Amino acid sequence: MIAVCNPNNPTGAVLSKETMEKIVDLAKKSDIWIHVDEVYRGAELIGEETPSFWGLYDKIIITCGLSKAYALPGLRIGWLVGPKQIIEKAWSYHDYTTIGPGVLSNQIAIKALQPEMRQKILMRNRTLLRENLKLLQEWVEKHDALFHFIPPKAGGMAFLHYNIPINSTEFTTKLREKKSCFIVAGDCFGMDNYIRIGIGSEKSYFLDGLALISEMIEDLK
Repeated sequence: MIAVCNPNNPTGAVLSKETMEKIVDLAKKSDIWIHVDEVYRGAELIGEETPSFWGLYDKIIITCGLSKAYALPGLRIGWLVGPKQIIEKAWSYHDYTTIGPGVLSNQIAIKALQPEMRQKILMRNRTLLRENLKLLQEWVEKHDALFHFIPPKAGGMAFLHYNIPINSTEFTTKLREKKSCFIVAGDCFGMDNYIRIGIGSEKSYFLDGLALISEMIEDLK
């Protein structure tokens, strides 16, 4: 199986149509499955909605949900798209592991996914992400050469490289324990000297978080 996250976590990159087709060609040549996590689809900061892999190949499984692009994690609702036999097998596992799905969550999810409401929700969230990304870029500029990053094209996070002589896990642990601010260490993705910062919170909360990171940087000097 080839596993892909598109739009990507943690970088916020979006695969081009040509790259998607190359991945499909590779899978076809070896007759293997493609699993695509499209949970950030709909959270684009620039450009149109990311095309889905669905329909490009008969051995594709798509996972998605309401927790990221829709900012509705409390509903705990997600879904699979795939060939009929795979979905039927997944339903049997679902029925075995989940005795009583939340009826209220299901009803809210149905309303959220109605075309007009879906666009309203996504537009609200994209606006928030764009505003916070701008604030992050301004914050990075104030810290001179300490940080560098390629702005994400989609998703609710930014992946920053930092020029501070400290391991990423050590840095994020100190930040959590001393400042009560949580970001993700690049070590989690096999890339030390990087941190992942979420940009999907309310503006004031986001600014407070950036201020705490700035305090931590000063403490390390």
